Formats: sequence, C-alpha cells, structure tokens
Amino acid sequence: MKTVITILFCLIFNISFSQEIEIINGYGEIFLGESKKTLLKKIGNNFSQKKINGYKYIFYKNIVICLDDFDVVEEITIKLDSNINLNNIIVSKDSKVKDIIKIFGEEWGYYGKKPVFLDYENGISFETSYVLEETTSKELSTNQNFLDSKIISLVISESEIDSDLTFKNYEYIEGVYIPKNLDETFDELNKVIKVKDKKNFLKKDENEFLSSQHFGLGKYIRNEWGLWKLSRLYLWFKDKGVTHPDDISTIILKNYFRKNKNIEFNLNNEINYYQEYWKNK
Repeated sequence: MKTVITILFCLIFNISFSQEIEIINGYGEIFLGESKKTLLKKIGNNFSQKKINGYKYIFYKNIVICLDDFDVVEEITIKLDSNINLNNIIVSKDSKVKDIIKIFGEEWGYYGKKPVFLDYENGISFETSYVLEETTSKELSTNQNFLDSKIISLVISESEIDSDLTFKNYEYIEGVYIPKNLDETFDELNKVIKVKDKKNFLKKDENEFLSSQHFGLGKYIRNEWGLWKLSRLYLWFKDKGVTHPDDISTIILKNYFRKNKNIEFNLNNEINYYQEYWKNK
C-alpha cells in the first residue's frame, strides 16, 4: 500500500530484469510488520510523530515510518541525503532514475503525478524529482528527462512477489501477533481461548480434542498466524522439517493440550512422524 500519495496510474513494462530483485522488508534494524512498541525499543527517544491525512508517521533521523491502524509499521521511507546500503546494494545520494534501472532492472512501473515514483514489485519504490503534469498514462521508459531525473527517497512497503521471504520478519500480520516459536504459541492461545472454553476442551481426550479443533482453533492458527503466508512461525517449523500448515497446527494443538494436562510432549517425535508420513505418501 502506498500511503505517501494517491496512486494515479501504473505502467508495467514486460522486459526482463537486469538482475533478480530480492525481497526487501526492512531497513537497518527497522522492519515492516513490527509494532510501534518494538520499534521504539530500537530507536529510543530521538524521534517525533505526526498524523497526516489520517496516517500516523514517526520521524527518525532521515527515515519516515508509517504506522497502520494497529500501530504496526507498514511503510518505511528513507530520504536519500547520503549513500545508503540496501541489502548490500549501495544506492548513491546522487543516483538518477537510469542508475536505479541498471541496478534493479527494467521491469518497473510508475505512479504519482507530483512527483513520479519508480515502482518495483519487490516492495521498493523510488521518489524521483520528475514532475508529470498529464493525468493520463504516458510512456516514460524512453523519456530522457525522466531517466535523468534525481532520486530523492526510497520507499519500502509490502512486496507483491510470492516468496518465502515476504513475511519472514513480520511481528504482526493484519494486526495479529505472530508467535516466534512453539513455546510462544502456548501463551498466545491462552490469550485467545476463553476460560470456559478451555475447561471444555480439556475434558476431551486428545484425539477428540484434535479432531474437533481442526477447523476451530486449528483454522485460527493456520489463517491468523500466517502459516499459508509463510510467516516467521511457519519458517520456524520449516527449519525443523515440517512444512504443511495442517501438520503445524496439529503439533501446536497437541503441545497445547498436553502442556495443560501435564502430559509429556516430544517435538522431535512429532517431526519424525510427519516426515515419515510424507515420505511414504
């Protein structure tokens, strides 16, 4: 979502990249999807904040951070008043549009009128000094004035590319906290399950609980904790060899049930079970 200005138009050129564009979801220690609380722990007290046109912004050094309605970082703008390192790619403070295209490739779009933004699907767009007066789409790929215009800032927002890396650092997705590991899932489930429901769950035997909650709590875990979106919780399990969201949600539910019932739970046994299951499938 581009919150700096209204999108007026977008033109995509079907030309191959000059190089593969990597997903970029943060700058330095600041990441998309992290809460304002986490952000302020990192940047300290040297910032100001302002609400502009309904959007909440935090101003920190040469960085402007836009927060969504849940006070989660949804956009990061870096003013190009010095050279910056973007995932080991150096963007010069004197960069022009043609320099950016050489680095990031020819498959770009543009949006905005005053000024025009050079836009890539990996979530990066560059604010240019070029002013487009027309309100209708115009060919810019051969416009020398545009190609020679200066880059003023770059904007990091959510990538449009389907990748394992898109949500890997997100602390929150659509306002919901994403647990970092199995231990955190227990605490987070305790927050969303009512005491009365918890007592009813624990009256069941394990198999009954798991089957009854596959489309209840299990669905909540898969959808709200971003298992289909390859969230950081999904990637934690993937690193351990479990990749199907149904399997992950069952492991989380079984851990929750057994921990409440003081029954031993062995994660390695669960991992081995699902690996063998898919091997023999």
